[in-house]
Amino acid sequence: MDSQALSNKYVITLVCGAPASGKSAISTLISQNFIKNCIYIDIDQIEKLINEAFLQNGLMEEDSIINQSNLEQQDNIQNDVLGNILSQLECHKKLSNSEEFHKFNPQIWKISRNLSLKVVETFIKKSNQSTSQFIIVEDVFNLRSMRKNYFHIAQRYQTGFCELLIKMPIEEIILNDSLRQDFKKVGESVILKSQEQFDYEPTHKDHFLLFENSNNIKLKESVDKLSQQIQEIGCKITQQNKELSDEEYQLLLQQHKESIADQLNLKLTEKVGFIIKNANYDIKSNGGGEGLSILKKLFFKIAKYYFQQFQNGIKKNIIENSEELSGLDELLKKYMQKFKTKKEFSEVVKMIDQKLKGIDFQAIKQEHEYQNMELETQAEKHKQIDLQKQQFIQQVVEKSASAFEEFAKEFYKN
Repeated sequence: MDSQALSNKYVITLVCGAPASGKSAISTLISQNFIKNCIYIDIDQIEKLINEAFLQNGLMEEDSIINQSNLEQQDNIQNDVLGNILSQLECHKKLSNSEEFHKFNPQIWKISRNLSLKVVETFIKKSNQSTSQFIIVEDVFNLRSMRKNYFHIAQRYQTGFCELLIKMPIEEIILNDSLRQDFKKVGESVILKSQEQFDYEPTHKDHFLLFENSNNIKLKESVDKLSQQIQEIGCKITQQNKELSDEEYQLLLQQHKESIADQLNLKLTEKVGFIIKNANYDIKSNGGGEGLSILKKLFFKIAKYYFQQFQNGIKKNIIENSEELSGLDELLKKYMQKFKTKKEFSEVVKMIDQKLKGIDFQAIKQEHEYQNMELETQAEKHKQIDLQKQQFIQQVVEKSASAFEEFAKEFYKN
């Protein structure tokens, strides 16, 4: 399929997966051989550009400590890097490859991921395309929330969107990493942690592709077929995305911030990482990271159901009304695959139900309910209401995440 035949002017394509799983090789093949009019953004290269710029301008020492005394200078440097990236993409369709080694810095990591979002959005706003253009963004993208940010951009600008997950046998990933140049190696522990913490839930099932990579396949032939699938998804998304105004876009972000479900999903992902790192029970031989991810999704689905009940003033027993939980059959299949000798699925649902029933949502609401305080202006009243609303959400999320941790402990130890 020729990119000129696409109805979308842009298709944002995320290439996700563990380090050393073949993301760069696949992204390069797609952008250079199989999809015309394609740009390729490797976020690792953005991270290196930011790192080098901060070092050169004296905002960071060699030990990777960022000087926070001049935030305006930081913003100016980021804008300069943004301009440099856009120029490279317009001229060469990809970023120049730097082989400089830099010590990992979590602040630089976060800045580069935020800048990548800005690059994609700015490129779409600035460019005047007569034919469709594919924007490939490559990163680990282990958190669904990171991928969802790009989906929001697709919604806002009515572009196509495709989320491509590269999966590979863990032993092959570790082997590939060991064969890399020293400055590119991430190490077995980082790879295992990345795999265990990966949130495999797609941003949207209609926008999702899974590619089973292996050192034993003919990659070029496989990627040829994969590229056709990406373009097919790029075609059909147009009817599903609605272009958003600035006001609608800000409202969307605000709703995300105020959503108990969205905030709990982020918190549960943090908890999964904490459990993997600190738990003194055997997760690896009991479903591994993917198994824990299934338990997290099940817990989240039931918790979300309770939130909706509470917000609608309805009380139903989840055990008697489990058919109201969409996608439960799919989770049941995945559970049975990962936990063949563990508890019955219905028993696990009951365990989660008991943990969530221990949270008194009404009491939390009353604790944070707006009282008619003597405030001078209506604006002050609205500000106080918003603050109390956020405090309510935070407490519900914290209690629910703690309940998940208790559930996981009980599940693995029994």
